[in-house]
Amino acid sequence: MSSELTKLDKLTLITQLYVGRLTGIFEVKSDKKKERYAGKITKISPFEITIKTADKYQLLQVDNILGISLMEELSDE
Repeated sequence: MSSELTKLDKLTLITQLYVGRLTGIFEVKSDKKKERYAGKITKISPFEITIKTADKYQLLQVDNILGISLMEELSDE
Protein backbone atom coordinates (compact mmCIF):
# COMPACT_ATOMS: atom_id res chain seq x y z
CA MET A 1 0.00 0.00 0.00
CA SER A 2 1.74 3.16 -1.17
CA SER A 3 -0.68 5.80 0.07
CA GLU A 4 -2.34 6.36 3.40
CA LEU A 5 -6.11 5.99 3.60
CA THR A 6 -8.10 9.15 4.18
CA LYS A 7 -10.81 9.15 6.84
CA LEU A 8 -13.43 9.08 4.06
CA ASP A 9 -11.72 6.05 2.48
CA LYS A 10 -11.67 4.27 5.85
CA LEU A 11 -15.34 4.99 6.56
CA THR A 12 -16.33 3.87 3.04
CA LEU A 13 -14.48 0.55 3.41
CA ILE A 14 -15.81 0.05 6.94
CA THR A 15 -19.38 0.64 5.74
CA GLN A 16 -18.96 -1.80 2.85
CA LEU A 17 -17.65 -4.51 5.18
CA TYR A 18 -20.42 -3.85 7.70
CA VAL A 19 -23.28 -3.86 5.18
CA GLY A 20 -21.93 -6.94 3.39
CA ARG A 21 -21.25 -8.72 6.71
CA LEU A 22 -17.77 -9.47 5.40
CA THR A 23 -14.64 -10.32 7.36
CA GLY A 24 -11.94 -7.70 7.20
CA ILE A 25 -8.32 -7.48 8.19
CA PHE A 26 -7.52 -4.27 10.03
CA GLU A 27 -3.97 -2.98 10.47
CA VAL A 28 -3.94 -0.63 13.46
CA LYS A 29 -1.28 1.50 15.11
CA SER A 30 -1.04 0.83 18.82
CA ASP A 31 1.55 2.71 20.89
CA LYS A 32 4.70 2.35 18.76
CA LYS A 33 3.79 -0.88 16.96
CA LYS A 34 1.35 -2.18 14.36
CA GLU A 35 -1.23 -4.82 15.17
CA ARG A 36 -3.52 -6.79 12.88
CA TYR A 37 -7.01 -7.96 13.67
CA ALA A 38 -9.32 -10.08 11.55
CA GLY A 39 -13.04 -10.01 12.21
CA LYS A 40 -16.52 -8.86 11.33
CA ILE A 41 -17.70 -5.39 12.24
CA THR A 42 -20.51 -5.46 14.80
CA LYS A 43 -20.83 -1.73 15.60
CA ILE A 44 -19.81 1.38 13.70
CA SER A 45 -19.60 5.09 14.38
CA PRO A 46 -17.62 7.87 12.67
CA PHE A 47 -14.94 7.57 15.38
CA GLU A 48 -14.68 3.87 16.33
CA ILE A 49 -15.74 0.39 15.32
CA THR A 50 -16.17 -2.86 17.21
CA ILE A 51 -15.13 -6.07 15.49
CA LYS A 52 -15.73 -9.65 16.55
CA THR A 53 -12.55 -11.67 16.18
CA ALA A 54 -12.29 -15.43 16.63
CA ASP A 55 -12.10 -15.14 20.42
CA LYS A 56 -13.15 -11.63 21.54
CA TYR A 57 -14.59 -8.24 20.65
CA GLN A 58 -12.08 -5.53 19.81
CA LEU A 59 -12.70 -1.76 19.83
CA LEU A 60 -10.72 0.10 17.15
CA GLN A 61 -10.38 3.87 16.75
CA VAL A 62 -10.93 4.86 13.11
CA ASP A 63 -8.04 7.37 13.27
CA ASN A 64 -5.66 4.55 14.32
CA ILE A 65 -6.55 2.27 11.38
CA LEU A 66 -3.69 2.19 8.86
CA GLY A 67 -5.13 -0.33 6.42
CA ILE A 68 -8.24 -2.37 5.70
CA SER A 69 -8.50 -5.39 3.45
CA LEU A 70 -11.05 -8.07 2.73
CA MET A 71 -10.35 -11.53 4.13
CA GLU A 72 -11.08 -14.13 1.48
CA GLU A 73 -13.41 -16.78 2.81
CA LEU A 74 -13.63 -20.28 1.42
CA SER A 75 -16.98 -21.22 0.00
CA ASP A 76 -18.61 -24.63 0.39
CA GLU A 77 -18.83 -25.38 -3.32
